[in-house]
Amino acid sequence: MKKIVGFLIASVICLQADVNLITDKSDFHINWLVDEFKQETGIKTNVLFTEKGLVERAKVEKDAVLLTNDALNLVKLSNDNVIKDIDTKTDLYHTKNYIVTSGRVRGFFVEKGEPTPLTYDDIISEKYNATVCIRPLTHNYNLVMFSYMLETKGEAYTRNFIDKLRTNLATAPDGNDRSQVKLISEGICNVSIGNSYYMGLMQKDPVQSEWASKVDFVTPKDPIWLYSAVAMTNDTADNRKFIEFLTSKKIQEKINANDFEYTNIKSIGKVSLETVAKQKEKALKIVMEN
Repeated sequence: MKKIVGFLIASVICLQADVNLITDKSDFHINWLVDEFKQETGIKTNVLFTEKGLVERAKVEKDAVLLTNDALNLVKLSNDNVIKDIDTKTDLYHTKNYIVTSGRVRGFFVEKGEPTPLTYDDIISEKYNATVCIRPLTHNYNLVMFSYMLETKGEAYTRNFIDKLRTNLATAPDGNDRSQVKLISEGICNVSIGNSYYMGLMQKDPVQSEWASKVDFVTPKDPIWLYSAVAMTNDTADNRKFIEFLTSKKIQEKINANDFEYTNIKSIGKVSLETVAKQKEKALKIVMEN
């Protein structure tokens, strides 16, 4: 009898599969999330962080949940028939095979007391000549911004925006969104382009809070949003559990509180992610041409 019980226990353990999570989100977004998922479900999450190459990795990983800071990655994988359908009842914005889990605005960090740009056109005006900082234009956050411009304003507008943005730079693009705020605090520039959630994250950091104290975050008129989203390459019970956990009201509220991202997103405005995704290669080409 003891042998039979032991065999049954061993069988249950073997059936308890892990969730393989491929993500390009930073560890401060992920660590608390997978810890809480294990506490709630008992399921371990094997995390593969990939700053670049999430799309390529997803194509070879046959059993994974994909959590990306750029929903356009999942548009591509959907078009390539890599991700599975998600039969979900969530009221978050979703397509047949991915769900938008959070979002942030690509806006402006402005030195306190300096003129405030209210639109993306303002940032490229002569008023901001040699006063703007930004991370490399080839970074994904900027390519998504340019892709939205291509889709909504056209190629001529986008080329002009990139050209004039370069003219207004105070220093060569380098670093990340937080380091641009550091440059503002050092007097190198007066305004930078960055994601909204970095303000909250910097305020939590003992060193970076000093940088954040020097600036205000401004959401432009008609803001450009960057969306995170989740999908899966294999339809398993545990993968579904992770997605249901991630999109639950409780975790959506915690993502908002912990990561300072906008959550409970039910619509994404007039421009579809599918049409924006088609512009991304052109956006990179334009940046590289200049």
